Amino acid sequence: MNEDFHQADMINEALVRTKILNEIVKSCEDFDDKTRELASRCFSSVANTHYGRETLVNKRLLPNVSALF
Repeated sequence: MNEDFHQADMINEALVRTKILNEIVKSCEDFDDKTRELASRCFSSVANTHYGRETLVNKRLLPNVSALF
């Protein structure tokens, strides 16, 4: 995921076509440190786009995300 999340258009495309945010939330709860680190990087990338921030708010994922951090 992090490889494609360097470009805003790729982030927006993933948010539109998939349920990737739910998978990232699950990954943040993983027991593996590296998996959690990569998932947190994905959230940072998503939050860096306007559409990503709107999606986090509209899908009501902010409480879940904030609890993870």
